[in-house]
Amino acid sequence: MPPCPPELIHIIATSAATSALSALCRVSHATRFEAERVLYRAIDLTECTRRVLRAWCKVMKRRVHLPSLVGKLSIRLLRDLETEDGVNLARILTLCVNLKDLSILHPTRRFPTAGIESRQNSSWESVCYWSWLIAAAPFRLDRFHCTGLQLDFLNEKATPSRPDVDFWKNQTALRILSIPDQWQFPIDTDTLSEQPAYLATLEVLETTATAFNLGYILPALRTLHLHVSDSHLEEDLLHAFSHVAIHDLTLERLVIIDHGLGSPSRRRASYIPLVAGLIPTLRHLAITHAPCGTPGTHVAEAQQMLRNLHQLVHLESLVLQFQRPAGPLTMIVADNFDMYALNKPAQARKFGNSVMQRLLPPLARLEVGVAVGTRTPVSYVFTRDSDTGKVVSRTVDGWEWDAAREFMEY
Repeated sequence: MPPCPPELIHIIATSAATSALSALCRVSHATRFEAERVLYRAIDLTECTRRVLRAWCKVMKRRVHLPSLVGKLSIRLLRDLETEDGVNLARILTLCVNLKDLSILHPTRRFPTAGIESRQNSSWESVCYWSWLIAAAPFRLDRFHCTGLQLDFLNEKATPSRPDVDFWKNQTALRILSIPDQWQFPIDTDTLSEQPAYLATLEVLETTATAFNLGYILPALRTLHLHVSDSHLEEDLLHAFSHVAIHDLTLERLVIIDHGLGSPSRRRASYIPLVAGLIPTLRHLAITHAPCGTPGTHVAEAQQMLRNLHQLVHLESLVLQFQRPAGPLTMIVADNFDMYALNKPAQARKFGNSVMQRLLPPLARLEVGVAVGTRTPVSYVFTRDSDTGKVVSRTVDGWEWDAAREFMEY
């Protein structure tokens, strides 16, 4: 029997179920190579135990051709990892020469904190300081998501205590960067005379209000997810939004994720006026809340939040998600013209139609999400027909738009 053509083997391997790929590995050397290429191109170790992680490391060390097949790797640094586990993991990363997408996640946190929680160097969380994990990594990433490492400054006077300096200098093709827990950016603008190479290619960035205070313009930046907390001072916000404003020629999409704790913050009412005044060229704007693990933790107030919407003359889509996990069930939104109780469906629809009428084209889509108390969130979605200009509304249970899901789709 003549050998199976490589093209056919490739089609079989790429279309086979994951459970069938292991069987395909035992058919022949050719089928094994194609099956392994599919099996190992994307590895997700975010939900595995320490035993599984150690077994994976053992296989990758024994079969040295496998790491070069990995294109995407997601790892959660378990709190029971030992230093030896980190050393083995670092060795494997040095072999992943074709890695393009890397996620290193915090041992316990599932959602970003906007830097609210300081990392404590406790016996079970010290893995967060393993910046040496990526020190000798040879790959040039397209995407890097990191909540599990303590990233330090990159500067011209770097010492051996900064083992990740070479990693950042290698990232000359980085397109998407997510560091939502960092109070400071992993560069020191006071000591660097030139813009680091990895900033020049960034198109999508997720960071905090205090970190986004750089001395450089990111020439390719199109999308910014900005995490804001009550711990961020007014001057932090002003500096951050002022820096956002200097990217008005390239920035198209701005997402503000509010991590408000406790009582309402007066600054939250100024988001839209601040954005409208500084960045009137935005095409997409979303203001939302952080995922809330404990009822009553995150509160998004909206008093007078919608002033000056008419300044956003280029806006194509607008998402406003309001949440009050505890307290009175009434949620009032006030603009220049009226007040609306968003907890009442009729009032929420009236509010949405009012915004659509005031923001004439190009605004094509508006989503107003409301969650009050323990009730299921409701999203009121308004779309404008491009031909007739007619506004059509629909109601969706839950959040139709999600910041984390959108970021993963970039």
